Amino acid sequence: MPTAEAPAPEVATAERLLLSLRHQSRDLLLGVREARGLAEAAAEWLRRGVSVAELRHALTSHLPVDGVRSAVGFLRHRLTVKLPERPPEPAVAARPGAGS
Repeated sequence: MPTAEAPAPEVATAERLLLSLRHQSRDLLLGVREARGLAEAAAEWLRRGVSVAELRHALTSHLPVDGVRSAVGFLRHRLTVKLPERPPEPAVAARPGAGS
């Protein structure tokens, strides 16, 4: 029987975070399949240097007063719209004597 490849650490962390959001707000209740569907998008935040606490805050702060109709849709929107820019690549120092 083939075994599923383990997800990258950031994806597993993101999935756990997404599943835990229900404790912050019942409006953000996700099923396992839904969380897995959003985990890659959330993991991209972590790859960009955002901490788990900062990601949780971005997803749970300032929820609509009249509630969230679809947790999946709401979280997908936030993960996409609020995605921070990639940090700049570190400049590669030119080697002496190279390039001329």
